[in-house]
Amino acid sequence: TGAFQYCEALSGTIILPQGLTEIRPYTFQGCSGVLSFELPESIVTIGEGAFSECFMLEKINIPENLTSIPSRMLYQCESLEGKLEIPDKVTAIGDSAFYGCINITEIGAWPPNLQSIGAEAFRGCYSLSGELYLPEGLTNIGAAAFYECSGLTGEAVVPDSVSELPG
Repeated sequence: TGAFQYCEALSGTIILPQGLTEIRPYTFQGCSGVLSFELPESIVTIGEGAFSECFMLEKINIPENLTSIPSRMLYQCESLEGKLEIPDKVTAIGDSAFYGCINITEIGAWPPNLQSIGAEAFRGCYSLSGELYLPEGLTNIGAAAFYECSGLTGEAVVPDSVSELPG
C-alpha cells in the first residue's frame, strides 16, 4: 500500500524534498485532487503506479536521472496536458505507463538509448498528434502501445532495430 494512496483530499502542488532517491509503488495513486508534483532531480527510481489515477494532475517533471518509466506510472492521469518530456537516460517505458493521458499533445525528443516501449504504454492518448518517428536502437514495441492514439497523423517510422511487431 502506498504512503499517500487514495488521499483524495490532497490538493494543489506536492513538493518532494531534494535528496529523495526513490518513490515506492503506488505512493500517490488515486490522489485525485493533486494538480502538480515537483520532483527533485535526485530521484533515480519510481515504483509502479506511483502517480496513477491522479485525475486532476496537470503537471509533473520527470527527473533526469530516471533510467526507466515504470508500468502505470501516470496511468489515467487525464488532466496531464501538453508536451511530455521523457529524460534522455530512459531506456524502457513500462506497460500502461501513460495509458489514458488523454491531454498529452506531443512527446519531446525520444531518449537516444530507448530500447523498449511496453504494452499499452500510450494507449488512449487521443490528443497525441502529429507524426511518429521512433528512435533507432528501439528493439521492442509492446502490444497496443499506441492503441487509440487517434490524433497521430502522417508518417509513422519504426526503426530497423525493431525485429517484430505484436499483433
